[in-house]
Parts: sequence; C-alpha cells; structure tokens
Amino acid sequence: MQTLYDLKNHHILQLLSEQTVWGMTSYTVYDPCAGTVYTLQADEVSFETPNSRNSIEIEAGIRYQLILPWLQNELRGGAVSVTPESVIPLPHQRYVLERVLRSENIRFILADEVGLGKTIEAGLVIRELKKRGLIRRILIVCPTGLVTQWHMEMQEKFGEQYHVILPEEFDTIRRITRQQDIYGQFDQVISPMDAIKPLDHRAGWSAEKVDAYNRERSEGIVNSGWDLIVIDEAHRTAGSGADVARHRLGRMLSEASPYLLLLTATPHSGKTEPFLRLVHMIDRDAFPNEKAVVKEQVAPYLIRSEKREALDNEGNKLFKNRTTRVLELHWEAQHSLQKELYEAVTKYVSKAYRQEMQSSKRNMMQVLLLIMFQRLVSSSTRAVRVSLEKRVGLLQESTSGQLRLRPITVENEDEETLESVITAVSSNQQSETKELQNLIALAKQAEYQYPDVKLDKLLPKIHSGK
Repeated sequence: MQTLYDLKNHHILQLLSEQTVWGMTSYTVYDPCAGTVYTLQADEVSFETPNSRNSIEIEAGIRYQLILPWLQNELRGGAVSVTPESVIPLPHQRYVLERVLRSENIRFILADEVGLGKTIEAGLVIRELKKRGLIRRILIVCPTGLVTQWHMEMQEKFGEQYHVILPEEFDTIRRITRQQDIYGQFDQVISPMDAIKPLDHRAGWSAEKVDAYNRERSEGIVNSGWDLIVIDEAHRTAGSGADVARHRLGRMLSEASPYLLLLTATPHSGKTEPFLRLVHMIDRDAFPNEKAVVKEQVAPYLIRSEKREALDNEGNKLFKNRTTRVLELHWEAQHSLQKELYEAVTKYVSKAYRQEMQSSKRNMMQVLLLIMFQRLVSSSTRAVRVSLEKRVGLLQESTSGQLRLRPITVENEDEETLESVITAVSSNQQSETKELQNLIALAKQAEYQYPDVKLDKLLPKIHSGK
C-alpha cells in the first residue's frame, strides 16, 4: 500500500491510481479518516511524511481505518474471538453471547436456572469484549464459597488469570507494590461479596474507624475504574430493604462500571420490590414503581433459559424430564439419636417460643431464630449443628466483651435476614448458651451414630435408578 501526504488538508492518504495527461500528473486518493475518494494535482501532494519517525504508526493507523468497515461488518455477524478448546458452548450459552453483543448497552441480568452454566456465559462475554478492546479492567464479586470456583473456571476454561484479593492481604499487597491503591494494581480481580460490603456500625468501633473501614474496602474497590463488573448470586444484593449492606454495595458497584452482568438463578423471589431494586441496578430509570414491572418491560434487561428447554449441540434435551416422588421416612433403631435430637430441638423451640410470645418485651429476632432452628433440624443433623455452634460462638464472644449481639429490623425472611438472626440479642445468654451446648453435644452423637435418615433412604434410590 503506497501512501502520500495531502499538503493542504494535512492528511495521510492511500494512493489509488496515477494519471498523466498532457504532461500534468494527478492522483486519485482515498482519505481513510473522512472515508472519501478524490483527486489531487502533483503539486498538492508529497510522498514524504512530515515526520518520518512516525511512519510505522501512521501506516498502522491507515491500515486500521481501511479495515474498520470490514471489522464493523464482521462484528454485526457475531463474535470475533475464538472459543478456547476447553469450552464447547451450548446453544443457550451462545444465545446469551449473541444477545449481549447485539446490545450497545451491555448491562444484563443473566438468569438461567441452576446448572445451565452462567459462569461459562459470563466468561464468553468477557473474552469477546476483551478481544474487541472494549474492556481491560474486570471485577468479579461473588459469595465467599464461590471464589475458588470462579478462579479455577476462569483459569482452566478460558486461560485467564484473576487475582483473588482478600482484606487480610491488603497490607501485604501494599508492601509488595508500594502503592496505597490496592485494586488499581490488578486488572482482573475476584472479591468475596461480604468482605467489601459497607458497615453502618460495629461494636466497640468509633464512627471514624467505621468510615476508614468503608473507605478501604467498599469505596476503594468501587472507585478503582472498572470496565466490567460481574456480580454472582446477585439476588443477594437486592436486599430486604434499600439500606441493607449488600444492596448498598450492589448499588455502588452498579454505578462504578459502564458494563454490568448480574448473575442469578432466582431474580424474582415472588416479591416485586427486591426485583425492582435488582433491575434498578441495571437501569436506574427503567421502572418508576412496582406496578410498571411487567414481563414485556423486563425482557430487554433479563436473559433466562430453563432446564426443560435446554438442548445439547446435537439438538437433544440437555436434562431428563423431572419426576417427583414422595418418600415416606421412618426413624429406625439406628436413627434413635436423630429422633432424640429432633424432639429435643422441638421441645427447646416450643418452650422458648412461648416465653418470647408471652413476654412484654417480645424479641421478634429471637422468635425468628427459633423458627430457623426448627427448620434446620427438619433439614439435616449437620445443618442444625453448624447453626447451633455458630450461635453459641457468638454468645460466648458477646459474654467476653469481644462482640455485642444486636437487634435488627426484620422486613422479610430473605437470605440476609436469616444470616442476621444468628446475632439476635439474647434474653438470657447464660441459659441459652447452656441449652444450645447440650443440643450440640446430642447432634454430634447423632452424626456419629448413623448417616442421616434422609440420606439413608435416598442413596439406594439413586443407585437403583428408580
């Protein structure tokens, strides 16, 4: 490709053709900046650029301008990145990628049912946007238990290295990088959700210390200049109210990046208000109120595939049709301690529940905690033991002055509320601690005695395929 310089307009041009008539030479040229073709006389051009040191950059710029129409045409046809060999996208995952790429405003709720690969979908979108040069700095926020999964999947399936940054590593990172801006040192970061959510208060902390904590964790990560933010289990940021810590974090993150992906298998819990808060993270002006939230209006913001509709790459159903059967359970002799535990927890809950309901200073958080214990003992021995141990640990810390149990306003029984009731103020810490320790000891004995009755009945059914 031969180039020349327009002396009048000061543009680098591509030479298309040369004509000489009656001894006078003219050139037909293409201006990639303006996208026009025109003719110049010999005295209007130069084959020497004003700054020969920049000839390589100029040449690259012209080539970019020349291939831009082709590139735009290719982008209209779909992805330009090559899918790694370790990932074979399923039809519904390719649909998500195509749907996202068709949008100029990449802010979506990816709401596929559990098991359909929302992590893969997010990885495909990230890979494509990086290939197009649209994003460089990426933040993934997820519950603590999913941090390792995200790190491994991004590395193994997409060959992408992400840095898991935990608050306890802040000082080490500062010493190594000699920088105060922790998150600014890494372009691809995974962070646990609860490690960075803002605090309103903490027992024994001054307002200044709480502010410093929030500046380092919440504000530090929010103000780090991200191009794309991914929030997994995003329904947790919908909150039971606009001021719940996780929702405040979600709002802050949603405003901190032009591109946003919210991943959740349960975007709508049956209550419109939390769902409205979730959609407002995507678009603050989407809906003026709850009455405006209708299926047709939500569609532009939400992408959802269901298991019953999912197909593999051969067009076969990805999942077998689900059949539901009720199994009747009976405690046998080997489950005697499980039965004893269930009866003991039920007796404790009934007694404490009556006391709270008859009290003139009724503690509704304590009532909710008791209901949770009853549900957990109906679930499994381990489930109730773990929660009882956590409650006792908090009671003991509170007694030693390390932690003050706190009252919490309950709006509904979402996940955040159920986690919070563990810290409910105790009516009688000493008595409650003693009774719960007895239940924990019994739960441990029940676990040692024999596998859970549900597991005992379920495993043979799974092995037999019936």
